[in-house]
Amino acid sequence: MIDSFKCFDTDGDQKISQTEFVKMYEKSWMQAFKDLQDKVLSNPSTKNMPNSDKIIFWAEAQLPKLAAEVIKDFKSYTTTEVILV
Repeated sequence: MIDSFKCFDTDGDQKISQTEFVKMYEKSWMQAFKDLQDKVLSNPSTKNMPNSDKIIFWAEAQLPKLAAEVIKDFKSYTTTEVILV
């Protein structure tokens, strides 16, 4: 299972820091909402849906809540400041 986390090790030090862990989730979160925005913009029948910029604004506003939850998860995976990969 640890191999699946190697992509979180963005600085290549064989450790996943809490910061790296949070950043990976934040990037994934924002990419999902950017994909949703693209889908809204590409479909002419979505004129009654929320403005695509509002979708991104909402997603960005939720990042602190996401980070707090991810930090809780990180702490449940390790008792140290890093996860070794």
